[in-house]
Amino acid sequence: MMITLMALAIAHPAETASLPGIADEETQIGVTQRQLRNVVRGNGDVLFVQDRTNRWYRVALNEGCTDNVIDPRPTVKFGARATTIDQGSNVYIGDFGSVCKVTSVRRSETPPQYDSDSIVTLD
Repeated sequence: MMITLMALAIAHPAETASLPGIADEETQIGVTQRQLRNVVRGNGDVLFVQDRTNRWYRVALNEGCTDNVIDPRPTVKFGARATTIDQGSNVYIGDFGSVCKVTSVRRSETPPQYDSDSIVTLD
């Protein structure tokens, strides 16, 4: 049992470890598609999403999901009837409509793409 828990922590370190400028607790974004202001890519399978009240969130997606997405500000759509974005939400990314699953949503300080003094890393 202990080995299994340790293996999970090693397999998903970004989901369990503290990150600079990122809350440790999971949350959800209460929005509809029209209410998202900005979506930018982080490293790997990470997006930073800004809601209509200017709050930022770090949204992690399933591994490998954005491998074929080149655009740093990709077209992103959440489920057509989504009123919240949380773990398990579907995300459609890019012109080819890659379908991803949200694995983590945490509050974030403004990412470096919008604040050059940000302490947030793109991981």
